[in-house]
Amino acid sequence: LSGYAETLDREKGLEYRISSWEEEYVNEKYGAEGWAEASFNEMLFAIRGATGDSLRGAIAEYTEFERTLDVMLFNSIFGPLDNIDANQVWCTYDGKKWAPVPYDLDETLGRSGEWLMDPNDSISEQIATNTLYEKVYQAYFEEIKERYATLRQSILTVSNIMNIIREKLRGVDDKFFLSELEKWPNALWHECEGSDLITGFDAEIQFIELFLQARLLYCDSYFENNME
Repeated sequence: LSGYAETLDREKGLEYRISSWEEEYVNEKYGAEGWAEASFNEMLFAIRGATGDSLRGAIAEYTEFERTLDVMLFNSIFGPLDNIDANQVWCTYDGKKWAPVPYDLDETLGRSGEWLMDPNDSISEQIATNTLYEKVYQAYFEEIKERYATLRQSILTVSNIMNIIREKLRGVDDKFFLSELEKWPNALWHECEGSDLITGFDAEIQFIELFLQARLLYCDSYFENNME
């Protein structure tokens, strides 16, 4: 399922309905058209009405649990807020258990098409925009904290992330960075302090690294103390 899900409408609670531009990718193995919407809502309704241990059980039963925690952590850490409060993609491999998929990466690593991001943006405020995220964080916060700590001791370091980014971006000519600036001359982030310095490979790398350093410091504090 892809598109804007009404899981985000807090007045309606957790419910998903296909809108005019959303897509349901039909797999005849699981049933005729409409199976995905029905299956996804079965998960949402089970989680919506659960509390305490029954909430933990419903999340474990209806989600690809480890993947769900990792993707929610990814979205919370790296900043693609649209994945939480706007455009979402969820998938299932067995027709019952669902997991989110990183999709809309606007705002990732410190910049959207319109503004520069604050590395201290509140995780609590982010997840409060999505009832499903809020429920998972509520039920499994200790496990999420433990997973974060494990990742921080291994791959989730500034140096490791920057090595990957440098490897992927090396060879991209500066003219393409300049072309992007020319493509979006009215983007609001141009008006942010320091935006004139984000031009070319080296400047982009420095900007991302500084954002990551600050963001991971914030996340360390958040997951250690559960405080803003």
